[in-house]
This record gives sequence, C-alpha cells and structure tokens, in this order.
Amino acid sequence: MDFNKFAAELDIDIEIFIELVDAWIQSTNEDIAALYAAKESSDAKKAAEHSHKIKGASSQLGFIEIAEAAKLIEHKARVGNMEGLGESLDVLKAKRDEIIKIKNGFVS
Repeated sequence: MDFNKFAAELDIDIEIFIELVDAWIQSTNEDIAALYAAKESSDAKKAAEHSHKIKGASSQLGFIEIAEAAKLIEHKARVGNMEGLGESLDVLKAKRDEIIKIKNGFVS
C-alpha cells in the first residue's frame, strides 16, 4: 500500500494524506465499535449505517479492500441479514490494523 501514490491520486501533500488517514482511523474505530454493538443487539439498520460510513471513507482514501468488506456488510444488513457479521468485522479490523501499521511505519 503506497501512501505517496494515494496522496498523488488525490492531488494532496503526503502530510495532508496522513492527517486524513488519522481521521479515518478514529472514525473507523468508532464505526467498528458501533458495528459490534449492532451485532450484539441484532440492529441491522445500525449495521448498514456504520458499514456504509466505513465504505465511503475508505473508498475516498483508496482503501478499496476495506471498502469492499464494508460494502458486503452493508448489503447484507440492508436486507436484515446479520449472519457472518462477526467474521466480517474481524476482517475489517485486521485490514484497519494493517493500515495503522503502514501509517505508523511511514511517519516513523
């Protein structure tokens, strides 16, 4: 994952891209926590809402794998299907953690 390439594609400085990634990390952390709560309460509407937010923010930064994982959750939740949500959330968290590692290595 090349942060310099993503910044260039957005036509912004790498420092600004890193700030956007920091905001994305915070937002995604909140949305993932909300998704776990939605899973526990079987609230498909909330699951769709928070996965939609992750999908959009991830797409804008070029994090397509995360956007696709969130899209799958969203589509299932929109029809009330909460099956497999825990496993999908684990995938989202793992992919988010990869981005955090890359970002931390980039700014070190």
